[in-house]
Amino acid sequence: MEFKKGDIVKIISRTTNHNIEIGYMGTIIDINIEGSQAIGVEFNKDIKSGHSCNDKGKVNYCWWVNSNNLKVVGRYKIKKDYEILDEIQSKTSQKVYTIKRNVLTGKISCNCPSWIFKNSVNQNDVKDCDRRCKHIEQFFRDHGDEYEKKFMTEIDYRKEDKEYDNILNNLESLEKYV
Repeated sequence: MEFKKGDIVKIISRTTNHNIEIGYMGTIIDINIEGSQAIGVEFNKDIKSGHSCNDKGKVNYCWWVNSNNLKVVGRYKIKKDYEILDEIQSKTSQKVYTIKRNVLTGKISCNCPSWIFKNSVNQNDVKDCDRRCKHIEQFFRDHGDEYEKKFMTEIDYRKEDKEYDNILNNLESLEKYV
């Protein structure tokens, strides 16, 4: 079977890491293209002696696994993780910040320091944002109605889509391993 980034996989036989048990599940975060069968998997729990698969995943949650030890249990048919919604010029520097939307979850993010380092959730945040910054607020001021029409309809439609429901069920089943 051909493996793809984003696939949900299950360990079906012993690996080189004795802390990874048969039945553990994770997500493919990288595929070694140098001819080996190594698949970078980020597991749903700390595997203790793990690593980060060359900084692609969470430290101690990742391991290079031979493809013969894996079985795909869920497949995403999403071509990209994020969609760029807008680029906003900083008013205090020459930087341009990017407002992106995660195409699977619908969550919106910004690459500005304020959004990246904000660690609390404001109770005034809308359902599409875990955090806010002035760039996201500006985006909603400028494009809020347009955004609502385009993306909220898409999210409602996807909830009715059976394949999307299967993906959500797979994710929920993985949560018990976290």
